Amino acid sequence: MKKPNGFTLLESVFSLSLLLLITVFMVPLILSMLKQLDAERDLTTLYQHLADQVDFHDTLPFKKEINGYFIEQLHEEEICGWSRKKQKMYRPT
Repeated sequence: MKKPNGFTLLESVFSLSLLLLITVFMVPLILSMLKQLDAERDLTTLYQHLADQVDFHDTLPFKKEINGYFIEQLHEEEICGWSRKKQKMYRPT
């Protein structure tokens, strides 16, 4: 009897369906991780800009825009910032 070369049809179908299952479950996970990473990067950049502006400005009030990030200080103990992308206010404590 001749020895078969390569994979049988059943082995190929099984391996492709296993690859499909792994891909179907991993793609949404990777997309949600990328979305969260983008939000964290946006927040980190805003905090960096807030820290820079606190060091530079001692006068009240001030309002500034840096690359789509808005920073505003109305009271002595409070500085606020938000990004154009998220339209969400961040108040560091």
